[in-house]
Amino acid sequence: MFFSLALHYEADEYQPMSQKSDFDPSGLLVKNDRYFGLPYELEESEIVFFPVPWDVTTSYRAGTSHGPQSVLEASYQVDFFNPDVDRMWETKMASFPFPENWLEKNRALRKAARSYLDFLEEGGLPEEDPAQARILKQVNEGCVALHEWVTGQCRELIESGKTVILLGGDHSTSYGPIRAISEKFSREGKTFSVLHFDAHADLRVEYEGFVHSHASIMNHVKDFKGLHSLVQIGIRDCSPDEVATIREYEKKKSGFIHTYFDWDLKKKAYSGESWDKTCQEISAKLGDHVYISWDIDGLDPRFCPSTGTPVPGGIELDQAFHLIRTLVSQGKRLIGADLVEVAPPSADFDGSDWDSNVGARVLFALATLIKKTRT
Repeated sequence: MFFSLALHYEADEYQPMSQKSDFDPSGLLVKNDRYFGLPYELEESEIVFFPVPWDVTTSYRAGTSHGPQSVLEASYQVDFFNPDVDRMWETKMASFPFPENWLEKNRALRKAARSYLDFLEEGGLPEEDPAQARILKQVNEGCVALHEWVTGQCRELIESGKTVILLGGDHSTSYGPIRAISEKFSREGKTFSVLHFDAHADLRVEYEGFVHSHASIMNHVKDFKGLHSLVQIGIRDCSPDEVATIREYEKKKSGFIHTYFDWDLKKKAYSGESWDKTCQEISAKLGDHVYISWDIDGLDPRFCPSTGTPVPGGIELDQAFHLIRTLVSQGKRLIGADLVEVAPPSADFDGSDWDSNVGARVLFALATLIKKTRT
């Protein structure tokens, strides 16, 4: 199956926006280029879905740049009843306009980055090849520009009282919203935690020469001001250097990186410890304000077979939801979130739209639990 990447409908396919008073949560949703077909405008919203189509530095399978659009298409099939928040469809959730210009820039830079990666994989040394060094510089500058733009947009949305849920793209796209929250919280003298679902630790330093590699996002986050703790769940594919970094922080009395490797979580479960008890332990590592960074490959890959770097093992979807509900039940506030690395099938990988289907439901669940803590 080949997924259509067209963002906009042709004029004869376009349907007019439903008036809010006409919105029927039990009816057929209008495909209006807004997540879940909701009728709310950005200005009136309290929760904003922010699509960032970017996967320049992915090193295995590309395609996550099309995740935001594929989840949008799948979101029209999500039903609105939810056990956590009654009448969730009345929550003013709006969609940030799709940044088509950044998708175009991504295509160009992705091609350049791929040629550079091929050069490295063949044993090339960039310091000995000026042309490749220029490509690396071009890619790094492009990534910085993207993250500056995302940070600026998120900063403005957050300052106006909205909660942002970013939809990537690769995991590097999480940089902007977390940085914007870091700025706000450090300025106000408050701290926040990051709850990180992932198969990978993402603590590499300038991986493959890319300063903002998808594999380096948490290396940046750990240095953000105001960070109380970084708690990682489901990690099962990491480098010796990343594990050394984790162990180093574990030894410190004030260490704030807490990594729950997938094999340790499995050992707890196989030894008879309930998941609820494990969730209580994880929750204790988090502060009162929590940002959720959810790489979909943290889940068992049967939920995300098309993602760029699927890894056997992982947690169940319901386990992740139970953990987040545990935080909420303990009075912790969810201050933002991202869902990244969702990839639709492509010409390079003959998958299905299952990843997008799962992603849409994760997105709605995140919005619902954020709403619950906002009230």
